[in-house]
Amino acid sequence: MSSLPEILGLVTVMIAGTVIVLWLVSLVMKVASIADTFWGFRLVIAAWTAFLVADAVGCTFNRTGIDSSV
Repeated sequence: MSSLPEILGLVTVMIAGTVIVLWLVSLVMKVASIADTFWGFRLVIAAWTAFLVADAVGCTFNRTGIDSSV
């Protein structure tokens, strides 16, 4: 069963991956400001990754956080 640190680690990897891809795209396009337009998209990726991984392993979200004891 995945724990909160494992879920957050996966989210971190997903965000780092998008940052690296966008950085490479900005090098090719020679436009550094492209990364600024994707901040919201990265937050959406982080939220959906955490939600889907937690749901797949049986964690539930409640008002106080993630409950993995289910």
